[in-house]
Formats: sequence, C-alpha cells, structure tokens
Amino acid sequence: CALPISSPDTGAPKPDSQEPGQFGTPCEEADDCNSGYCVQSADGTVCTKTCEDSCPDGWSCKQLLSSGDAVFLCLPNHPTLCMPCEENSDCQLPGSESVARCLRMGDEGSFCGGDCKTVPCPEGYACEDASDVLGQATKQCVKSDGICECSWLAISKAASTTCFVTNDLGTCEAVRQCLDDGLTACAAAKPEEEICDGLDNNCDASVDE
Repeated sequence: CALPISSPDTGAPKPDSQEPGQFGTPCEEADDCNSGYCVQSADGTVCTKTCEDSCPDGWSCKQLLSSGDAVFLCLPNHPTLCMPCEENSDCQLPGSESVARCLRMGDEGSFCGGDCKTVPCPEGYACEDASDVLGQATKQCVKSDGICECSWLAISKAASTTCFVTNDLGTCEAVRQCLDDGLTACAAAKPEEEICDGLDNNCDASVDE
C-alpha cells in the first residue's frame, strides 16, 4: 500500500545503483515494489522494505499503524521535518508514528520539527528545547541555519504557514506556502500609523480608529 510519508534526508540507496522494486527505488504503487510497500520520501514515492529491528540511516523499523496485521516497515525518522505548518496535526501524517510538532519560528512562520528523543536529527539540524504552536514544551530537531526549504511532500501539499511583519505600530500577517518555485516570500503589509482612509493601516482589526 502507498503511505503519505516523507523525509528530508532518507539515507536510502541511490536509485540508479539498484534494480527496480528494491528499497529506495522510485515507485507509483505497491505492485512496483518487491516488498509490496511504496512510501513517500522527500523526493517522491519510493519502495521500502519490511524489517525486524534495523534500517538504513535516516529510517527506523516501525509498525505500520494503518495495518490490521503486525507489519513492520522501514519508515523515515522525520517524515515532515521543516514543512510549513499551522497546527501540530499538520506534522503528523497517517501511517507514521512521528510526534513532530509545529514550531513557531518568529515572524518567518511555523515549521515542523522532528522528535529527537529516540532518533538522531539529520545533518544540518540540532535537537533543541522548543515550544509548539500551543505553547507546549517539546524537544525537537530544528534547522541549524537558514530558512526551511520546500520538500517534494511540502510542494505536493502546498503546505502553508502564517508569517508576520512587526514594528512599533503593530503586526500584519500573510500566508506563505510551498509552490513549485519554493517557499513564497512573506507578503504581509508593513504596519503604519492609522489615518482616515478606510484601511486598517496598523493591522489591529479596526479601521480609522
């Protein structure tokens, strides 16, 4: 079966070094894979494999939650890491055991972290104490430098987040999302002193006050 799962760094073998159907090779449906399981990765859907305890770097052996039988597959450690989000549920995909949280990243917006209590963070990420969008303390993988880039999964979902422009006069917001060209810029207006022009110049939900 095909599962909506992604990872920014799968650690899977390069497809051109393997025969079709093996772990890490591209697939469109379950029948394309020797294991019978086609899952989403950061770069598209790939074949995975069943497991007992070990998997390649970046993957862990986990029970398939949507299966009635006790099926264990190699699944990505951080399926939605760095994907734009609004709620914690945006970071927790069906079929995944991930407890990733949606973390506020200042005015840039909110992005998915990745649980790092039991598995390591991928290269370029650090395990840090953070607060999710509900204000709850959590320990998550956070990008060490720069803004999150859009993965294949984020683009396919047109994942979005609310961003802000803030100054002494107030805070204005807008929505940015992952499109084919990457994460859109924050198009929020710059808060300005309120004047009588029929507009909410300082973005406080009142007009011409």
